[in-house]
Amino acid sequence: MFRQFYSPTRVIFGFGALGSLDSELSKFGKRVLVVTDPGIEKTGLLTPVLEQIEKLGDKLQIFSQVESNPTVENVTAGLEVCKQVDADVLVAVGGGSPIDTAKAIAVLARNSGTLTDYEGFEKLTAPPLPVIAIPTTVGTGSEVTKGAVISDHQLHRKLIIVSDQMYPKTAFLDPKMVESLPGGICAATGLDALTHAIEAYVCTGQNPFSDA
Repeated sequence: MFRQFYSPTRVIFGFGALGSLDSELSKFGKRVLVVTDPGIEKTGLLTPVLEQIEKLGDKLQIFSQVESNPTVENVTAGLEVCKQVDADVLVAVGGGSPIDTAKAIAVLARNSGTLTDYEGFEKLTAPPLPVIAIPTTVGTGSEVTKGAVISDHQLHRKLIIVSDQMYPKTAFLDPKMVESLPGGICAATGLDALTHAIEAYVCTGQNPFSDA
């Protein structure tokens, strides 16, 4: 029996990793949409991100209206901003909610219709806009995965959209972005990471690589 491992996201990690954001962004274009939530915007965590973007003299727009458990409405609002700035690349800053929202916006920026058209596996008709992910929690994993989970209140369920084309292009894991994380959130997201690890060990797709 053979196995396959596919993880195309470039991961840049360690103290000061964020200092190379400008060079990564230069690969994708000059019009940038930053996707985040109100809490991140208030903390000042966006400052080092914006400084890197401004180094390039890029056109910059911030969409910060992402809720916990992001909704179709969040994605729709973000898509409008994305179209207004004619974004070349999205930079997601935050936990799983902003990252998943950015992925969903990126899908609809290049694929017509609504999110329900792409619910399930491998239904995209065109590659989404590139996404760069900068997590500010320690447990989401969304910065290196190929899916997004978005709540649809009209359908009373969550939409799960999965495609090999949805992996973020780059993930920046800089400890500076999590050092001010409140203890409660650190503990909760740490348990999230533990759950991912346990799942990899006991799932039916378990293999020597995931065990390691």
